Formats: sequence, structure tokens, C-alpha cells
Amino acid sequence: PFQVALCIYLLYNELGIALFMSFAVIFAGFPALLAASVGFGTFIKAKLVFTDARVKLFKEVVNGIRIIKYYAWEEPFSQKLEAYRSSEIVQMKYVYRAWLLLESVMRGLPVAMPIAVFYTYVKLGNDLTYSTIFTSLVLFIGMTEPLQALTGLATTIVSTKVGIERMLELFNCEMRTEYVIKKSVNDESMCNNSVIFDNASFA
Repeated sequence: PFQVALCIYLLYNELGIALFMSFAVIFAGFPALLAASVGFGTFIKAKLVFTDARVKLFKEVVNGIRIIKYYAWEEPFSQKLEAYRSSEIVQMKYVYRAWLLLESVMRGLPVAMPIAVFYTYVKLGNDLTYSTIFTSLVLFIGMTEPLQALTGLATTIVSTKVGIERMLELFNCEMRTEYVIKKSVNDESMCNNSVIFDNASFA
């Protein structure tokens, strides 16, 4: 923040009110940044739904591989896995498109800002000299380097937010009710019976 503030102060001394055109460029690109960030998080959540379903089904296949081979159910399970994988790949494409939009806007802003500022500076009747150009470009580079780091920071924050939400969803799940009650061998109800069914129904 100190580096950005210092660069803004020096640029203002160099270019005057034309510098405020750079803030207009940032505000113009903000909706695209916001849309890309929201889309990135939304598509990651959608991808994780299919990932969880695929991993769960794959685990069931591995655990029941003998039954699957015995009844020749390889093809149906393979089709289900392929369907989950295809849906997951579709969501991954959307994730990378959102990331590409975010990266493009963040990389494009440092290029658009000096152009807009220099154009405004000239339109205000000022002479754009070589010393002004090179000095301003150096200061713009010093100001935009921290801003470009926001791309990685934004994706990290979104990914962390999604992970925390999944953990909270797991922690807030209701405890499963015990449907098998273990009793001591010395219990009177277990004297003549090994297994007791109470209010049970059988299909």
C-alpha cells in the first residue's frame, strides 16, 4: 500500500489531474473483475459436486469389484463414471475461462492506464515530453506490480472460501443415529437371543 500511495503521489506531481483517468479505467474494469471472481468460485463449487460424486462411485466400484465382475456390470458403471467425468471437465473449462478473464483484465489494466492518462494529459493542452513519458512509465510499473499480484490473491481467497464452506458444511452435519445397539453379554435381554430386531421391516 505504501508503494502504491507513493507512486500515485509522484504521478500526480508529474501529470496532474490527468492521473485520475487511471482510476476511471480501474472502475471500468471492476465489473469484469467482479464477474470473473464470482464465476470462478461458482464454477469451482459446481465442479466439486461432480468430483465428489465421481470419487464416491469409484470407491464403491473398487469395494464391490467382485460383484461387478460377477454380474458383468462393468459397462454401466463405466458409463456413469464417464458421465461424471464429462460434467466435471465441462465445469473445469468454465473455471479456467473465468480465471482467464480475471488474468486478462488484471494484465490489461496496467497497459490501458498509461494510454488513457497520456491521452487525457495531451487533451488538457500539456506537452508530453520524453522525460515525462519515461518517468511516468516507471512510476506506473511500480504502482501496477502490486496490483497484478491481486490476481493470485483473488483466486486464493475464492478457493479458500470454497474450502472453508465445504468444511463448515461437513462440521454442521447432523450426527447419525445409532441403529445398531451393542449390549453387554450379561444383559438379561441377550440371554436367549444373539440378535434382537425391534420395530424392524424387511423388504
